Amino acid sequence: MSAEQKTKFTLEISKELQSLIPLLTAEEEKRLTDSLKAEGCREAIWFYRDDQANKNIIVDGHNRRRICKANGIQYRTKLLTIVHTLSEAKVWVIHNQLARRNLTIDQKAEMAAVLEELYKIAKKNQRREPGKDRGKDKNTAPKTISGISSRAQAAKDAGISESTLKRHKKVMDKGTPEQKTALKAGTASVSKLADEVDGKSTVTLSFKMQSVDGEEMKEILKSARGIEKTDTDAATALAIFRKYKLLVLEQQLTESK
Repeated sequence: MSAEQKTKFTLEISKELQSLIPLLTAEEEKRLTDSLKAEGCREAIWFYRDDQANKNIIVDGHNRRRICKANGIQYRTKLLTIVHTLSEAKVWVIHNQLARRNLTIDQKAEMAAVLEELYKIAKKNQRREPGKDRGKDKNTAPKTISGISSRAQAAKDAGISESTLKRHKKVMDKGTPEQKTALKAGTASVSKLADEVDGKSTVTLSFKMQSVDGEEMKEILKSARGIEKTDTDAATALAIFRKYKLLVLEQQLTESK
């Protein structure tokens, strides 16, 4: 039985931290509930101590605790001693989710966007003059990160490319509600949506494996090079032309504005 269950010791939930944790799917919820009922809560509910606010705040185990409380299942609590501030807790929660959950590219990019901002704060804190107190600000970010850019570090930690992170932020910052919904739902690629936000044309290409003569190949390559190289689909198409000598059956350009 946890200290919370035995005494008046209470754990509190930070909405900021909880918002960083992707919701369980119905299947994941059922699987976790069945496991807790059958085997008990084997993993502790982790929390950090916010001395300024005099609170014990959960960083891991929100769903386990909720299900245990609803079903009268005992659980343990454990103090995470390496975390002391809200920003440190955010970084810890994100890294923990990235390591444990099977996340979509969009979910990873969302977390990377948060990490990037936290790392920017960290770099700013590191540039403070010696002697200034870095520990009293509740939102102080982690004190040490690698020397690469905040975006590069965030993307690396999330397991995505910098370009994916940049495109994701562009869609979320400047995209229409429909584009943002498509991004979250995974019904359109982040590169395609980012191009739409920029007003670039999208390219639809169809191919068929076929032998072609030299003159025909020259015309195909000439046409392919005319497509904007920054378009991922076009770049891929050009590579296919060169490697497999494919014949374009259909090429349709649709302006997206």
